[in-house]
Amino acid sequence: MQKIFSLLMTAAVALLAVSPIQAETGKHQRRHPLSRDEAAKVAQERFHGRLLDIRRQERDEDGFRYRVKMLENGRVLIFNINGMTGEIED
Repeated sequence: MQKIFSLLMTAAVALLAVSPIQAETGKHQRRHPLSRDEAAKVAQERFHGRLLDIRRQERDEDGFRYRVKMLENGRVLIFNINGMTGEIED
């Protein structure tokens, strides 16, 4: 009986130690706003280019976003990253 209790407690602790980013129907649900460094990492993982500029822009209706400029294969890419979800926006 004590072994079962010990295993259950270990499983409970493991469940509490999940990442702050959790998958929810194919999207990421964040528990904290995205930092500038995290936004840069999202951009570089997606496009593999050179980061030229990244700026935080406040939005009244839904928090904030990061405006990103990157150089990839000789082209300048400009896009937004949602500051709460980490999703790339057009």
